[in-house]
Amino acid sequence: VLPDPAGLPFVRDAKILGFIARTAAAHYRDNQVDLRGVGEKVRKLIDDHITSLGVTVQVEPVSILDVDFEDAVSQHVSDRAKASEMEHALRAHIRQHFEEDPVLFQRMSERLEQVLTTMRDNWVEIIKAWRAMMEEIRHEGEESSFGLDPKTQAPFARVLLEEMGAGDSPTEAQVKLASDVTIELVEHIQQEIRIVDFWRNPHAQSVLKGWVFDHLDRRDVVHFKKARAVADRLVDLAKALHDRLVD
Repeated sequence: VLPDPAGLPFVRDAKILGFIARTAAAHYRDNQVDLRGVGEKVRKLIDDHITSLGVTVQVEPVSILDVDFEDAVSQHVSDRAKASEMEHALRAHIRQHFEEDPVLFQRMSERLEQVLTTMRDNWVEIIKAWRAMMEEIRHEGEESSFGLDPKTQAPFARVLLEEMGAGDSPTEAQVKLASDVTIELVEHIQQEIRIVDFWRNPHAQSVLKGWVFDHLDRRDVVHFKKARAVADRLVDLAKALHDRLVD
């Protein structure tokens, strides 16, 4: 109702609620927590209030890949608050990049939950675990990329190994097969998706899926009945990695 004077008694509450919502949205990396439905005047009121408090940095989430991330964490006094900041930054990164390497980030997500379950309130140890996970993410999973390019090839190999039922400890033969198939697969995909507007061309995508299906069947990577679904999954991954593959 602003600027109607009837709204003035609620201004203080609006400022407090706005600050809480903005801070929570930043901490949990979840924009749904923010006050999306408020009017323009109230939004400006909240923005001005937060700025006047000098806490603008706190409402701007810092990515775990940012060089200033550790500084942002160190601003918190307690280990619990530091661990919470790191946890939600990890969750946000996993959520944002999941489609680019679904197997790797699914394992990361499971590890995150396991750490919280097993270590409970041991914040010092939890922080150590979060830092170890962040280092893996910053190096794009290089430690488990099987000698393949970690950005363009390893995500495909991980999908293949998962579909092969290799588990967390694949055999040398499984790794070699998945790696060899991946190299051929990615080379062909890179050629195909360079076609102008490839992802707007259903026929071109269907042709690519057919080739991937035949390739999987020819190399006997997965059971014939699974090959079609796996081919769809690999092409979806190629779409998520488009910019990397054509770079």
